[in-house]
Amino acid sequence: GGIGKSYGRSIDWADRPESRGYPFVIDQGNGAALPAHPEGALPALAFSPDGERIATVSDRTEARLWRTSDGAPIGPPLLHRLGVHHVAFSPDGKWVVSAGYDRAIMLWDAGTGKRLDAFRGHLGPVEALAFCPDGRRFVSGSYDTTVLLWQPRLDETAAAKVWAGRV
Repeated sequence: GGIGKSYGRSIDWADRPESRGYPFVIDQGNGAALPAHPEGALPALAFSPDGERIATVSDRTEARLWRTSDGAPIGPPLLHRLGVHHVAFSPDGKWVVSAGYDRAIMLWDAGTGKRLDAFRGHLGPVEALAFCPDGRRFVSGSYDTTVLLWQPRLDETAAAKVWAGRV
């Protein structure tokens, strides 16, 4: 059965031979199955706000972007040095961020998969990401008990870490 729904699509452990027990995105309109990460576990995923793309992460070193209309990948894998554990889309769907055990947060162009920036500041694995509703900033949370607020500045050489706190 489905474990999440958005725009007529659900995440399923499909009873299909091609699923091999791994999660698939099932388009409920046409029944098409979009592969996720058959090489490893799927610790996190996110739909774009318009439902046209999905970002998946593996417990290995990559995240992937997929078109939900046909299951085609968008760009190359979004690579990290260690396992990826979280992914989030910006409210306008233009950006996606990914993070995990390498303590880095990567900002990607959600339409092409091109890496736009990398953010560093946590001393432990990053386990949580969320964009602010205005889409101009995002927060990250880590096993090191810190929460960091970031403001990407694509027209400058470095992003600004605008707030840091402990939980």
